[in-house]
Amino acid sequence: MGNFASGISVGFKYRKAVGFWENAHSLHKRVKAAVQKDSNSNIALKLYASLEPALEDSVFYSLYDNFSNKISAFTAYILKLKGKKRGLGITNLGRMDIPVEYGLYKLETVFFIPPYWPNNEKVLGIVTSGGRMNVSIQYQPSAIEPSIVSTVWSAARKCLEEAVG
Repeated sequence: MGNFASGISVGFKYRKAVGFWENAHSLHKRVKAAVQKDSNSNIALKLYASLEPALEDSVFYSLYDNFSNKISAFTAYILKLKGKKRGLGITNLGRMDIPVEYGLYKLETVFFIPPYWPNNEKVLGIVTSGGRMNVSIQYQPSAIEPSIVSTVWSAARKCLEEAVG
């Protein structure tokens, strides 16, 4: 078992004049193009696989535990983990191809808590199983008010419910 995930970044600015769904389609096109680009294929996996594990650990200690080391700080800077936050990260596990019935027991839901990543203020985690999609969010209260997260979540939920009928 392992974590075989990679990542891409796309720039996107929400355009209020065109509405939610047109923005969603526009973002989808950008993400799809970035994912299909050969040069982006598993780039994050390849990069992290090349790091010495102790260096990778020290980067996170320097970011979160005031560990003072020039090499760790420089590595965090090179990996763009320090400095300006990028805003929103989305990680979608997709539809889980697992059985939902186990004899007398039925799996009603699956939860996915996304890993927090230093260069994102907010991270959405999405997983679907048994016809049910679950969305969770990790965020820094110092970066965004919990009441704003609640308002945005309510609006997003309404859009999703309208989309599926």
